[in-house]
Amino acid sequence: MSGESAVLISDITKRYTMPTPVWERVTKRSESGRSLAALDGIDLDVRRGETLALVGESGSGKSTLAKILVGSVAPSSGELRYDGEPMPVPRGKDLTRRIQMVFQDPYSSLNPRISVRSLLSELLLLHRIVPRRQVRTECVRLLNLVGLDDDALDAYPSQFSGGQRQRIAIARALAVRPDVLIADEPVSALDVSVQATILDLFTSLQEELGLTILFIAHNLAVVQHLSQRVAVMYLGRIVEVADTDEIFANPQHPYTQSLIASIPPHVG
Repeated sequence: MSGESAVLISDITKRYTMPTPVWERVTKRSESGRSLAALDGIDLDVRRGETLALVGESGSGKSTLAKILVGSVAPSSGELRYDGEPMPVPRGKDLTRRIQMVFQDPYSSLNPRISVRSLLSELLLLHRIVPRRQVRTECVRLLNLVGLDDDALDAYPSQFSGGQRQRIAIARALAVRPDVLIADEPVSALDVSVQATILDLFTSLQEELGLTILFIAHNLAVVQHLSQRVAVMYLGRIVEVADTDEIFANPQHPYTQSLIASIPPHVG
């Protein structure tokens, strides 16, 4: 892991305009254009080759930040840089390829009507990752990379378990050979017995491919042995960033302290 920035997030905000209730518009008791701040001045440095955990409770703004990073949502203000260069809105195809996301629910994120072979092949051909004659070989390589055999190629998402579907979703994200992988609560929809195997997979992929991973979770125990650093998010703000060992040994912010205190004694 180097100290160089892969993604630099500077003073990012996101505000959503709230609709004014009809009765307030009729009685003129409220002005239009009230807004809700989902993100309030986010500064974060995601270093090349690291796994950085972004931890906070539901509604803290984690997923909003993830969507901004992959370009599906535009920030209200602030700046994003990738490899030192500004990230435009909308993104070009090359930059879109370099930053990929793995979603929370693998079943809803996969098209149930197409086979594993098709969902991987379409991406490989669209982004010209390999020549057409090498597509099947590359599909098999991707499946093997996430711990699946080539007999999965002609199956459909409904034929797999939750853990296997998440492995397929990870393979799909890796198909375009990204530099940065954003994992948005990727184990929270899985059985506890399966979560550890997926966490181990992220660790091995980071080591083998040199990926930069932003791993989003609401539970500090999930990321304790996965990440090198932890950023704690609360009410749309980053309240603490430190090395993982330091966070657990000496948490500074009261919210971080409460997250650690909520971890069952047998966990970790």
